[in-house]
Amino acid sequence: METLHTLLKFLTRSRSLLLGSMGFLIIITIIVLTPFVLPTDPLDMNYGNILQPPSQE
Repeated sequence: METLHTLLKFLTRSRSLLLGSMGFLIIITIIVLTPFVLPTDPLDMNYGNILQPPSQE
């Protein structure tokens, strides 16, 4: 009976963990893509320059 309860608790926790990791992946993707979408954003300027060298104009 105790084992079943522990398993149930683990399943519910793993489900929330799965949702949490999916949300985490989405956040990471947004952070990575932001410099490319908004190159004028001063916060992401340096991060974008680290990923790709500044273009000579």
